[in-house]
Parts: sequence; C-alpha cells; structure tokens
Amino acid sequence: MNNMDSMMDTGLSYLPILKLVVYLIFIGLSWWGLQEFRFDVFMRRPKSLQSKVLQVLLSIALGYMVGNFFLDYIINSIHFGFS
Repeated sequence: MNNMDSMMDTGLSYLPILKLVVYLIFIGLSWWGLQEFRFDVFMRRPKSLQSKVLQVLLSIALGYMVGNFFLDYIINSIHFGFS
C-alpha cells in the first residue's frame, strides 16, 4: 500500500463523523434562517404544533440538502486533487 492509499483510508474513517457534524451544523443554520421566514402568511395558525413540526421538518430537509452539497463539493475537490 502506498502513501496515498493510506491517506485515503485514514480520511475515509472520519467520513461518517464528519457527515454527522456537517448535517447538524447545517440543520441548525437552516433552523436559524427559517426563524425569519414569515410562516404566518401561509399558515392559519402559525403558533400551532403542526406549524412548528413543519418548521422542524423544513429545516432538516434544507440542512440535509445543503450539507450534501457541501460534502460533495469538499469530497470531489479532495479527489480531484489526488487525480
């Protein structure tokens, strides 16, 4: 095994932890950003439990998508450097 293979193996062992941290950061940022969105325009009862659940689900979905983009960009940039 050459030096580049050992670097890639070591880097891949941290990938699940990195993914979890990145997803949590971007879900938190999405939640923070959605707090400024005016849900009262679209909801009948913006303070209801259903509205809060929708905000949580939207922040999870948005954070997951942005996190995936960020991780794909970083991983592809790393692999492009090793090519």
